[in-house]
Amino acid sequence: MKVVVVGCDANGNIDINDLKAKIEKHRHDLSCIMITYLLPTVSTKKPCRKCAN
Repeated sequence: MKVVVVGCDANGNIDINDLKAKIEKHRHDLSCIMITYLLPTVSTKKPCRKCAN
């Protein structure tokens, strides 16, 4: 297993462009993503949909 860290902005939001780039780069080895927010929010749902596609 390899952990790949995704960037965030000054407010702690996931950098969607960085996430998309890393999903593309590692798509053949990607099995899951881990988001360490306490509650599911709009900002966590979008990255999950990107990974699922």
